Amino acid sequence: MTGDSRLLAVGTYTADLVVAGLRGLAGPGEVVYLEEPFELRIGGHAVNVAVDAVKLGFPGRVYSVGAVGDDIFARILEEGVESHGVEALIERVEAGTARNLILVFGGEDRRFHVYRGANSRLTGGHAVSSLRRVRPSHLYIALGFSPSLDSMAEEVVEEAYRLGARAVLVDPAYSEKASVAAATRLLGIPAVFHFNERELYMAAGGGRLLEALSSIAAKAKSLVAVTGEFGAAAYIGGT
Repeated sequence: MTGDSRLLAVGTYTADLVVAGLRGLAGPGEVVYLEEPFELRIGGHAVNVAVDAVKLGFPGRVYSVGAVGDDIFARILEEGVESHGVEALIERVEAGTARNLILVFGGEDRRFHVYRGANSRLTGGHAVSSLRRVRPSHLYIALGFSPSLDSMAEEVVEEAYRLGARAVLVDPAYSEKASVAAATRLLGIPAVFHFNERELYMAAGGGRLLEALSSIAAKAKSLVAVTGEFGAAAYIGGT
């Protein structure tokens, strides 16, 4: 990568309210006093990828594309992203900014309670206009949360390549039919695809891990990766 590298991450913007150390939920009218404070963190696919890219030393400018409403969560997300040196290319919509209440009980995995809000109203048109403004060398695009973005996914990726992108990573954002369907439509386009285990099996119609990975990779023109409790696996060029 060279000094003219520019990463554009298109996806969700979500305010994460994390409540950890829970021993139980309060009953009706009951008050439970917590030993640890709540934490409000910036989150969402476009936020996390962009911020982590900066932390990992991406050698160029980093941009993040998402939709927010007109509320305190929007300001927290935008200020939080830009405090890490990421330029936020925001689409403001008439919906509350997305938020996720994450409850963590001792010895258990996290429990997510998501209000999708503005994320579902991010438009493919805003993604395309952001591409033309930035002309990224690298594009990350999350799918499955915005009907408009899903319907224009092929156009967004093809426009990125037309503008000179050298690498594109496609990521179903949710383990749901909409996100998997949107991603699998792009398999004929040269890009890196990332699935979790459930998404992979949905895309392949079942099968064992390596069989499913092989069947999806056969339709793709580049690397296909899957992550899960087992770790990570990738398939490229028949290997």
